[in-house]
Formats: sequence, structure tokens, C-alpha cells
Amino acid sequence: MSGSQRSPDRVTAAAFLLAVILAGANGLAIGFSNDELPPYWGAGLRFAAAGLVCVAIVAVRRLPVPRGHALVGMMAYGLVAIGFSFGLLYWALVEVPTGVGVLILALVPLLTLVLAVLQRVERFRWLAAVGAVIAAAGVGTISADQLAGQVPVLPLLAAIGAAVGIAQSNVMIKRLPEVHPITTNAIAMLTGAALLMAVSGAVGERWVLPREGVTWLAVGHLVLVGTVVVYALGLFVLTRWKASSASYLHILLPLVAVPLGAIFRDEPITPLFLFGAAVVLAGVYVGVVLGGRLSSARPVAAAVADTP
Repeated sequence: MSGSQRSPDRVTAAAFLLAVILAGANGLAIGFSNDELPPYWGAGLRFAAAGLVCVAIVAVRRLPVPRGHALVGMMAYGLVAIGFSFGLLYWALVEVPTGVGVLILALVPLLTLVLAVLQRVERFRWLAAVGAVIAAAGVGTISADQLAGQVPVLPLLAAIGAAVGIAQSNVMIKRLPEVHPITTNAIAMLTGAALLMAVSGAVGERWVLPREGVTWLAVGHLVLVGTVVVYALGLFVLTRWKASSASYLHILLPLVAVPLGAIFRDEPITPLFLFGAAVVLAGVYVGVVLGGRLSSARPVAAAVADTP
């Protein structure tokens, strides 16, 4: 094979690896954001800013904007994928260690398969069912370990709810008319941000801008790098690899997030946690890699929402 034939694959692999590293740091950045900003306000600020960036891209590229049923569908998708899911995730990561939160989100591809089968979007697969059972056992092990360390049960359940919400949004997008992914994310992010802001106001959060430099860095990373750049890298990879191959990003995120949490936030890594993490990843591998996943490339539109 000539060098010219190998180079494109090397470039794609490098883009994939960079996306894993940058997205793996998102959970850590959310933790630093939550240190100073109230969770719903911090999430709303992130997605409002990222949504405006996407709107600017739509305007510059003169991309078509959906109307009618398609527009309503994209807004509903944003309420679930951004407003509901990231509202739960940001709130959960106030108490839940970064590594645990990102590991639970590694279940998203497998949960997507399960929900797609239940809603008759995909056929039932035994390996997917087996993988779900194995992964659930791993999550149970991690939850028991974290509860022993005095992590409240409600934030753990919220993190699981966030993963379910993101998975459901991936099924929702399958039923909607095809729209350019940048336009989809612009509509979804701004709609989800509006819900997050509404919840923030309802619970009495203070709408303040960051004062600490580390918080500005965290929010800046989440908006520009962890959302816009990761999305661009994911889209680049998805144009060259199968969607099933690109979905491995979710499985690899904990390999970045767990060490970062231990280094920068002193989050403990116990033997029981490592065992549970291995069980979760094994379950996801059986259900997603061996059992197959949603084959359509349409979930490209949800590439941003699938990452923390």
C-alpha cells in the first residue's frame, strides 16, 4: 500500500484520538464550572454560547433552516438532548466524581440500541441484551462503591438519567426529516439552553459570570473546544469511518476522564471502581461492538450532545 493510501487513514485516526482527548476533558471542565457557577446556569451559558457559534456558521454558509414539523422536531430534540440530559448531568457532577459521570455516559451507545429496539426502530439482538445486563452489573458495582464513599444516590441516578436522555434523543433524531447537522445543533442548543435558563431562574440560581481564571478556562473549553471543535472532529471522522466505528469515542472517554479527575480534582480510584469500570466497558463492547448498533449515519446531528 502506498503512502498516499495510508495517509488519509492516519489523519482520520489522529482526528479521532484528538476528539477522544478533548471530549474526555469535558467532564473535568464541567466540574470546574460547577465549582463557581450554579449547574443549570453554567450549562445554559455553555450551550447558549455554542448555539450562537453554530448560528453564525449557518448564516455564513447560508444553510437552509427547517420549518414546520422539522423545526418543531429539532426543538423537541434539543429539549431532551440538551435541556433535560445536560441539566441532569451538570447537577449530578456537583456531587458525582468526573470519572463516574463519564463512565456512565459510556453507556449511551448501548442504551441507544436498547431504546431503539423497545421503540421498534431496530431489531432485537441477543448480544445487545447480554451487553446491557453486563453493563448494568458494572454500573451497580460502581454505584455501590461510590455510595460507600458517601456519594448521594440521587446524583448517581441523575447521571444515569442523563445517559438515558441522550440515548433517547438519538432515537428521536431517526424519526425526524434530515437537516444539516450544524443547523440541527444550532436549533437544539439554543432550545435546550432556553430550558436550562428557565430551570435556573425557577430554582433561584444567581446568573453571574465567572470570576476565577480556571472557571473561564473551563467554560471556554466547553464552548469552543469541547463542543465546537469536538463536533468538527467528529464530523470529519464520520465522513471517513462507519458510524459504528466512530461511536467507539464514547467507550474510550473514561480512559481520559478518570485519570484527569484523579490528577486535577483528587478523585479516588478504588479497586472496586476499576473492576466496575471494566465490567461496564465489557458490557458496552459486547452490546455495541459485537452486537451492532444503529447503522445509519443520521445520528451525526447528535454528535455534540453525545459528549459530556
